[in-house]
Amino acid sequence: MNFTKKRLGYKKKIIGMIHGVFDIIHYGHMLYFKEAKSKVDYLIVSVTSDRFVNKGPGKPIFNLKKRIEVLKSIKYIDEVIVSDCKTAVNNLKIVKPHYYIKGKDYKNLNNDLTKQILIEKKTAEQYGGKIIFTRSELHSSSSIANNVFDYINDDVKKILKKINKKKFEQNLLKLTHNKLKERILIIGDPIIDILRFVEASGKSNKSNNISTKYLKEERNAGGVLLVAKFLNLFFKNITLLFCGEYKNLNTIKKYLNKDIKITHIKTKNKLIKKIRYVDEYSKQRLFQNNLNENNKFSTLEEKKVINKINKLKEYYDEVLLFDYGYVYSNDGMVKFIKCLSKKLTINCQSNSYNFGYNLADKFKSGKIISMDEPEFRLIAKNKEDKIEKLIQIQKKLFKNFTYLIVTQGKKGCFLKRKGKTIHVPSVINSSIDSTGSGDIFLSMFFTFKISQKFSDYEALLGSHVAAGLHANQIGNRFQLSVNEIYKIIISILK
Repeated sequence: MNFTKKRLGYKKKIIGMIHGVFDIIHYGHMLYFKEAKSKVDYLIVSVTSDRFVNKGPGKPIFNLKKRIEVLKSIKYIDEVIVSDCKTAVNNLKIVKPHYYIKGKDYKNLNNDLTKQILIEKKTAEQYGGKIIFTRSELHSSSSIANNVFDYINDDVKKILKKINKKKFEQNLLKLTHNKLKERILIIGDPIIDILRFVEASGKSNKSNNISTKYLKEERNAGGVLLVAKFLNLFFKNITLLFCGEYKNLNTIKKYLNKDIKITHIKTKNKLIKKIRYVDEYSKQRLFQNNLNENNKFSTLEEKKVINKINKLKEYYDEVLLFDYGYVYSNDGMVKFIKCLSKKLTINCQSNSYNFGYNLADKFKSGKIISMDEPEFRLIAKNKEDKIEKLIQIQKKLFKNFTYLIVTQGKKGCFLKRKGKTIHVPSVINSSIDSTGSGDIFLSMFFTFKISQKFSDYEALLGSHVAAGLHANQIGNRFQLSVNEIYKIIISILK
């Protein structure tokens, strides 16, 4: 930071500060800068560094150096400083401006999900400063990026026309402010995702093997551990059913928020671990080693689990089953699942361990069922027809479910409800690793529909955002935040 009180003649000048990303400078910004300058002697612009720009993959469009160059060329701006953090708080503490100036768009602090502006307001007031708002609206840079730079493709734009944007935003704000009260039971396998980062040393002299150097290891929540943590962002009452050895119970707890309840059933099942080797430089997965995938309930254990779920089912409003093809694929469990159908949501995604052997048509009824396109084609025994046609042809498949979802990765997904099929394209097309994205997608869709405030188009659009954000990381390294999801959806609606 180059700012100094002495150089500015601090005691004699009225100092103002504004803060933002300023990715695409437009007419609204110029009015904002002009009005801000009219209120002060010396105007400082604090600009967010690249790594803290939180507006979705591909943003910022222009890097920090270019954004600074543009800002410095504007006559109303006296100085540009960098904010190497998520908010303007640190810069406010250093500069201590008389006025912290925001656009009219931010005047209603109740619409600020992050409470960021409120925190900045209090920071300014601590040293006698004041937050003020301009009379002119700033207008949205996201809107320009969406329409001029084709950040949002034409297929997504067609979907946006079917959505009441204002109502969607209002309901989204309510959802993010207030956790839902429904009691949720999650059934499925906890998985520990182990990332081992390595550096390629070169080819072995004695064979065609690539030699690598071990660098570090990370352990993250996978399977239903990931699901429980994500749903806890939106629901107060989450219970995870854990079947396995007692010695693994404390390990499971380490990966969960304290307010997530665990119902433990002692069985001989070992904790599933997936070890993924990742090149540190390219962040590309090299290969994977899975442990303890052959777990199955014994007959006695199966009865034990069924009896426990029978006792629990009346207490919970909704039950989610994430079927990864391990313990919950036993015939006895599948038959029992029918009794939960009125409140049952199922994710049945294929993986390398069970592809072609863990088909979703074993489930006969429920509220929501989701699977990927290859699995649906296997069930339908049809490789050639277009997927939308195939879904219509196979009318009997999953007819006893309220929602059938067939996901297509970057292409988007199809949803069938009451005989009508709709397609919603993916919103975020960049992807680093799809691990866990299917789980996040269904969890988000489930949340939207349980709230009963969102249309099918809105729910699918929002679910694509959450899944897309999750896919822009290796494995399940980082937990998504409500704010992150909200911000991207809002930027798309502009």
